[in-house]
Formats: sequence, structure tokens, C-alpha cells
Amino acid sequence: MSNTPIQALHNYHQTAKSLNLAKRIELKELLGITEDDEKRLVGLDNEDEFIVILYALEWVKSFSGIEEGIAQVTKTKTTDFFVETVQGRKLSIEVKSSKDHEISFTRNLVEEKEEFSRQHSHECFFAIKLAGLWMLFSSEYILKRGCKISLENDYFKSEMNEIFGERLFLFHVCRGLRELVGAKPLHLLTQTVPSLKSPTGAFIASQTLISRRK
Repeated sequence: MSNTPIQALHNYHQTAKSLNLAKRIELKELLGITEDDEKRLVGLDNEDEFIVILYALEWVKSFSGIEEGIAQVTKTKTTDFFVETVQGRKLSIEVKSSKDHEISFTRNLVEEKEEFSRQHSHECFFAIKLAGLWMLFSSEYILKRGCKISLENDYFKSEMNEIFGERLFLFHVCRGLRELVGAKPLHLLTQTVPSLKSPTGAFIASQTLISRRK
């Protein structure tokens, strides 16, 4: 486990995005960023991505991150975020990811996250990204599954849409539409949006379509 101060890691994470490769290497050496830290940085990127998704869905009433530095000092096994939905549900969310199609956890880790969530009167959930696809499961579900989650067996049992709603962003991109967040594979759209012309022959740009399920 890396001993790099969390503040140094956050500084590198925010600054490196605007630097070229040579400057990033120089900054890594200056801050003492290790290979273990690089793995932690992947986690930070995924946390950022999940935050963007929550804001895009607009089903979150309030949102707060949990300071990792304090957790390390106090040896507290925290989750990553506290979230309150517009329906009033209070969730404590741990973000995990893997490039593979499955991921597993120790029972002890899940129970520690549950206990932390319980102490703060929040439901415990895991936001899991596998092979680029996001899912959301309660800690109870993960324990029932033997602490092992896979795309093949669990994707369509995700509570992501049920809890945070569904928002579909459709853009005219070259020959087709690209869906960004919110729907499941069966909802993916492949048809082409044709360019439109008015009766006078003037070009009309294809419109961005946004639909939201309540």
C-alpha cells in the first residue's frame, strides 16, 4: 500500500491532466508518485466519471465526498460518497472498477462499508464499473452473490436506473447517434439521423434529443 499523502495524489491528479508526458513524469518524480499511486489515480478518475453521471441524470438532491485523508488518519473504513436522491433516499456509495467483466470483494470489506453506512444512517451501495459499463448494487445484494459481480450474471439486476432515473442524450455524430449514459444495451440506438432541409432548401441542423424517464 502506498504511503504517498492523499493531498499530493490529488494535486498530481488535477495538475497532470494539462501536462505533456515529459512534464507529467517530472511532476511524478517531484511528488513521489509510485506505481501503487497510479492504480489509485484510476480510481479517482472513475469517481470523477461517476460524479458526472449523477449530475447529468439530475436525480440527486445533495452530494458530498468523504475525505480520504481523514479516513487514513483515523483508520476509518469509509465509503466514497454520501448521496441524497430527489426521492429522499440517503445512500452511502463505494466506487469500484475493473477492466474485466467481473470483480470480487472480500466479505470483510463489504461488511466494513455497511457498518460505516449504518453509523451515518445511509443505505450502503456499490457503484461498479466493469469493462466500461456502470452498475449499482446494494451491499446486501453483493453479499448474497458471494461478493462476486459479473456483467453476464448481474448487469440487468443493477439498480442504477431504478434509483437515479434514466436520462438519454442523443447527438448527431457523423452517421449515427451515440448514447452516453442511462440506458441498457437493449436500448442502444443505431439508426442514422438524416440531414434536414426546409421547403426553401435551407439546411436545418439535426437537433440534440433528450428524454428523461420518471
